[in-house]
Amino acid sequence: MKTLETERLILRDWQETDLADMYEYAKVEGVGEMAGWPHHESIETSKTILDGFIRDGDVYAIVLKENKKVIGSLGIHDRSNLSTGYEAEVQREIGYVLSKKYWGNGLVPEATRAAIRYAFEDLNVDVLWCGHFLINPQSQRVIEKTGFKYYGEYISKAKALNKVFDGKKYILTKEDYQKAAEETLEKEKQMQRKYTKNKEQSLTAGFLDVEAYMKSCLCDVAHDAEHVYRVLNYAIEIAENEANAGSEIDFDILTVACLLHDIARPEQFADSRIDHAVFGGAKAHAWLVSSGYSEQFADSVKACIETHRFRSDTPPKSIEAKILFDADKLDACGAMGIARTLMHCSSVMKPLYCLGESHAGQDRKSDGSFSFLGEYKYKLEKLYDRFYTTHGSKLAEKRKAAAKNFYEALLAEVQECYGQEP
Repeated sequence: MKTLETERLILRDWQETDLADMYEYAKVEGVGEMAGWPHHESIETSKTILDGFIRDGDVYAIVLKENKKVIGSLGIHDRSNLSTGYEAEVQREIGYVLSKKYWGNGLVPEATRAAIRYAFEDLNVDVLWCGHFLINPQSQRVIEKTGFKYYGEYISKAKALNKVFDGKKYILTKEDYQKAAEETLEKEKQMQRKYTKNKEQSLTAGFLDVEAYMKSCLCDVAHDAEHVYRVLNYAIEIAENEANAGSEIDFDILTVACLLHDIARPEQFADSRIDHAVFGGAKAHAWLVSSGYSEQFADSVKACIETHRFRSDTPPKSIEAKILFDADKLDACGAMGIARTLMHCSSVMKPLYCLGESHAGQDRKSDGSFSFLGEYKYKLEKLYDRFYTTHGSKLAEKRKAAAKNFYEALLAEVQECYGQEP
């Protein structure tokens, strides 16, 4: 079957090397009994079951990503001959078992949702079934959480246990699945619209004085308030991913550093020799201290701002500084990066391209100053290997092709104009 992946799990075909993991969870009393089979008293029993799983190919191994360990199984069994009133439909039944060690962590619902999606969207199943014994209320909660509807009661003869169990059966049709998926998508869209509308407001609510000061320092369209807010939004997204991975992040330092990272643009425009990152760090520090912020807080913000520049030889050290660097570079990637660079070139009177003696489109003037094409080759093209966070790098990689395609198309047109082969 197709390998499935969730946030914490991988669902894949069973392998012979999984025997020890299977026996480890299957030998525990109370695990198999909930599904109608006795716990394994020998590894030979697990070997027989494992061979059957590999042969039949309708049961997934549930693998925990964090340690690559098999912790259970999930089957998608053919039930097309089941007398249910849906005989004309393609029917499958989902069943699962999880290591007792991992009960109560929401892993079975996570795996089941992935299996449901796979069954309806890849296997073209029309009807899914799922059931549980009345002695297993935990399974009932899983089934109800994943969208199944109560169908009726049944009696199951568990021959391996020599017992008879009363149970409940649940159904999920493709029509109900699609309807629920559409409703979920619409809810997500509504939440995203609400989130987008309120995000900037909520992020800056505690720093209205900082935000007002930032706006008073703006001087060009390529580094305007919207650029600052985009950087802040990227930074928070990256920070949340880093925090989930275990990093400790001071969101106050990060927020203020994002808001103030470009406040020295006016000074750089007045004197191109000024490094706006270094000057901006000092400027932010002075303003923060004069506004009542602690010296320690101002020092931390200053350190972030000083090292956020691509052309800087000093790499960012703190996690907040690395996130600011990545967030600012993200806004120079892709189509947004192309648009902002064109605006910046216009502001400082840089040409689109330079002409050499052969009248070919060149990246650099004879005096070494850059054109737009030169800025792409020097900076925009090299951004993607400079990210410090995994999530920032992933976001940047998605945008890489858009920038490259624009550069190559523009260069080709310039070269064609001057009679050169692209």
